[in-house]
Amino acid sequence: MRSKKKVLYIFRRKRKERLELYEKGEGPDEMLYGLTHLDSQRFRASFIEDDENQWSWWHRLFYPIELEIVRKIKVGFALHLALENLARLKTVDIIITTVDTCGLPIAMLKYFGIVKTPVIYISQGLSDRLEWLPSNSWTHHFFQTIYSKFLRAVDRILVLGEGAITPLSKTLAIPIGKISCLPFGIDQDFWQPSDGSNTEQYILSVGSDIARDYQTLLEAITDQSLKIVTRLPIQHPYLNINTEEQIEIGSEFSDLELRKLYQKAHFVVTPLQDVAQPSGQSATLQAMACGKAVILTKTIGLWDSKTMKHLENCYLVEPNNIESLLEGICYFWKRPEEVQRIGRNARTTVEQFYSSSIFARKLEIMIENILDRHLN
Repeated sequence: MRSKKKVLYIFRRKRKERLELYEKGEGPDEMLYGLTHLDSQRFRASFIEDDENQWSWWHRLFYPIELEIVRKIKVGFALHLALENLARLKTVDIIITTVDTCGLPIAMLKYFGIVKTPVIYISQGLSDRLEWLPSNSWTHHFFQTIYSKFLRAVDRILVLGEGAITPLSKTLAIPIGKISCLPFGIDQDFWQPSDGSNTEQYILSVGSDIARDYQTLLEAITDQSLKIVTRLPIQHPYLNINTEEQIEIGSEFSDLELRKLYQKAHFVVTPLQDVAQPSGQSATLQAMACGKAVILTKTIGLWDSKTMKHLENCYLVEPNNIESLLEGICYFWKRPEEVQRIGRNARTTVEQFYSSSIFARKLEIMIENILDRHLN
């Protein structure tokens, strides 16, 4: 009988909490990156993550260094997490790192031969962070050089959107054949449409990554009601006016509460800067799974230009373009039948292409291929 392959996920933090919520039916599983859907007959999946409440001496030792790296390029380097679990990294069959902060230290250990276990490295925005640095600065050259060496040591680099492949390859001199796209998948069983009877007349926008473009969204809003769910500080002259009843901004929502916000929204807007990372992916897919029409910025990092189709399952607008976004908002606001049609198509798109289980099936194939190559 073939033994199960041991798959170890590396998360930054709070995934144990998310797993518990998922198991109680109070949260989705997409931020576990397929862990709950891997075939239990073939794989034994487990994970490690950072414990915010317990600092090891490794963490205390390297924290000042990581803090300086974050200050320089806005991406962490959780070396303590790798070193604390070094023995375990060497005994599993394959490692999956889910963010650059956790992946870079593992890639470094691979580069120096300290860890020989196969590694799948999921990159989420590293090339954007490096490109934002002045191209002639020593910081840009230093991090570009060492991170290029580290990433070339891993077995496979994954990005979550096709638009991120070329920028990552170009910025870090990675052979393009070493990079694969595996679009993110969300929990379609948790993110469900309502019966439609409780829809309200507000626009919803969700997301806290630094590529969100809420300034353009606020410029495009006229007299519509808008709810924004974000931890980002939003500064805009428009907010100095008495707009409390028209515009609401908050961040403390449970997954169940967020689902209700999606379900009740008239439609959803995901405004983005033009970055290579597939920013806005999870929030957009969550809304689509809830049967909502979404206005989405067509960025370099749009995760699948063949599947995300304008006026079929979404409404695509140009980056940093107030007029384009205003046109999209007015189009949906005046055409409730189009909002419903596109929302239905959006739900079907998620079911066909972007579920957690689909993500897991594709990941399984990649794992098997990498392990077969190592055996041979």
